[in-house]
Amino acid sequence: MKAVRINEWGQPLQIEDIPRPVPANDEVLVRVRAASINPMEVFVTAGYLQSRLSAPMTPGTDFAGEVVEVGSDITHVKAGDAVYGFIPFRGGTFAQFAVAKASEVAQKPPSLSFEQAAAVPVTALAAWQGLFQTANLQKGERVLIHRVAGSVGSFAAQFAKLHGAYVIGTADSEDEAFARQLGIDEHINFKETRFENHVRDVDVVFATVGGDVITRSFDVMKPGGRLVTTSQLEGAEEAQRRGLQATALVAQPSVKDLNEISQLIDAGQVKVYVTDTLSLEQVQTALEVSQQRDTGRRKVVLSIQ
Repeated sequence: MKAVRINEWGQPLQIEDIPRPVPANDEVLVRVRAASINPMEVFVTAGYLQSRLSAPMTPGTDFAGEVVEVGSDITHVKAGDAVYGFIPFRGGTFAQFAVAKASEVAQKPPSLSFEQAAAVPVTALAAWQGLFQTANLQKGERVLIHRVAGSVGSFAAQFAKLHGAYVIGTADSEDEAFARQLGIDEHINFKETRFENHVRDVDVVFATVGGDVITRSFDVMKPGGRLVTTSQLEGAEEAQRRGLQATALVAQPSVKDLNEISQLIDAGQVKVYVTDTLSLEQVQTALEVSQQRDTGRRKVVLSIQ
């Protein structure tokens, strides 16, 4: 099978023919049709995580494709099913075939193409689990979403609005129209103004960035407010001193959560946005494009033939 390979840290990625993986009893073999670029792939391919990973390896986390073979313990999908999911940390989806554990693969939303579906799992699960399982967002609460036009933020905005929350989102001027399209109630251009000068009495903060955005957010939160970040958590002791809950979130695979998200997508209540689709052979370009911000938000997907 064709696969993207990191053979040596710091060296260009290679497309190679390697043996097709064989699923264990608790695994599913998927013919991958699409895989998306997330910050994790950028970090891995740049060598930032080489102390925790071993080369050679195949990167890639999100995937969408078709089930080829299932292990004896797998009951929720079968050969021929269109599926999607994500393989945390160990990767392997930038290839024609990948093996996923039972918890890492779910039925693909029928309304989505493989390319669209591959853009969902990591980002949508981060938003879903962050808002509802970590922050316990309630109807009528005020939520501030930092970088609302990003891949995670755009799902968070849609989920929060569907849940009956009042949503305030930060985004730059290039992304303002898109942010408003998500249905947010207020937009703040973070490049032109400091959000804490305009926002008060927030129940939940959802941040896809770290740094001083986290500690500044404490000033706009209600007593007992909850902050969730998908980045590094800053100011944990300060949050505790103020009586706030602050949590760093890492999305976890969940068939149940993906099935609930799929239902919302197929019902037309949640939209998926992809900005660029490139081939597997263009993976190096895809990684570079995913980091370009001169034209606003980017969500890049690899189409795998």
